[in-house]
Amino acid sequence: MSSANRATMPGASALFSDDELPWYLSWWQEHYGREIRDAKEVALPTAYEYLDYMQWMYRHESDPAQDEASEKREDTTLPPSNPTSSTAPANHAVRATRCKHLLHPGHPASAPTTAEPNGSNGGNGNCMAAWCPKCIMRIHVRMVNELWPRWTALGGPWRKVPDGATGEDYAKAKEAFRIRKVDLVNAMEELESIAQLEAAWEAANPDAKISEAMKEQGASSTVDMYHQANTYLGESSKESILPPSAPETPMPTPWKAKRKRLSYSPGTPEDTRHRSYDKYARGCYTYDPKSPHACPDEEGWEDTALRQDWRFNVRQCRLLYCDKDPDEPNVAYRELTDDKSKDRLLASIDTWLATIERESIPSWITILKDTSDIFIAWECDEDDDKEEVGFRNWQKIVTLVDTNLEAFARAVGDIDDEDIAEHQLNLEEEAEREDESSNSLDETSTQISSDSEDSDDEIF
Repeated sequence: MSSANRATMPGASALFSDDELPWYLSWWQEHYGREIRDAKEVALPTAYEYLDYMQWMYRHESDPAQDEASEKREDTTLPPSNPTSSTAPANHAVRATRCKHLLHPGHPASAPTTAEPNGSNGGNGNCMAAWCPKCIMRIHVRMVNELWPRWTALGGPWRKVPDGATGEDYAKAKEAFRIRKVDLVNAMEELESIAQLEAAWEAANPDAKISEAMKEQGASSTVDMYHQANTYLGESSKESILPPSAPETPMPTPWKAKRKRLSYSPGTPEDTRHRSYDKYARGCYTYDPKSPHACPDEEGWEDTALRQDWRFNVRQCRLLYCDKDPDEPNVAYRELTDDKSKDRLLASIDTWLATIERESIPSWITILKDTSDIFIAWECDEDDDKEEVGFRNWQKIVTLVDTNLEAFARAVGDIDDEDIAEHQLNLEEEAEREDESSNSLDETSTQISSDSEDSDDEIF
């Protein structure tokens, strides 16, 4: 499943400040020839879009101070490339269309009859032919370097959200960094495949002379540089974190998950094996109800896609908005069912999760994923016209019985005598379990004491 399906793509504001965003929006309109109605509809730029934007800025900048700042932003954690070489390129050498560096003869773009790989370019065309392998790595590293300080400023991996920031800001910065870091990893995986092609070409042409420029900008050299730079590529070179292993310690071989493929039983007809994977997806219009694989239940298969989503589960719980602090007597409330109120509750929970100990978060996620409790919220943050309900405090309760909301709940019919009797029965059962546990501990303590006395008699 792609990252776009698992989470909403962050907007461009995750990368640009309030002063920088208007410049990027201007470039976006000029580049794509479309008018922007809302800045939120402009997504986080890909690494290649960001490069094009920065080059556009260089052409439009006239202030030397701004040029100097732009050059600093162009820095990466890797050594600068050398586009020139004393070795003359071989005849019929192919250059990348954008960076103009020489491509290795084993590079797919150097062979007209070989299909070029579709690079991890975020929708920017075939960048494997537009850029040499080393430039591709630099472009992605540069993007990650830009997003890393923006995430750390909002808490980073340590989840220390500063004052004035919200859990939503933190989540957007984290997701933006994660998406572009995945792009970097995917690009390096494709460059590793090209490095294998380069090695195969050299093995098949042992007498061929390859210029130093080709080797330096080639995929093999780029992959080696990537793995030898034992630093966290999300940070600048001055703040790099070295791994705990010694320099002579060999790096472990990276593990790659095997791609799963759809298999068929021997009895599956040949004329049905050519169908694409989406033909087997739930709800596909070509699904045959008379197929031997059809659901035996007329109501169809149960949709379990959101079973592990705690946000979806919390949205199904009741949300009661109190007129005052629930610790005060005679609290009245009204139920909130609109999506905006549920979004406020989820945002409050996100903010709270960002402040607790990191080790406790998985346990709370499990609780929220399975809870059927009632969420109560209070403490108004209303606008002057009092059209919008807001809240800063919330908690979850199992029942309205034995709370300061009970009187109002009985008046509006949310609870009755049967609910109160059930609650009382639950309290009695819980008290019995506590008594049994206490008696068990007393018996264990008595047994230990008795064993100690017997031991003393034997010794003396």
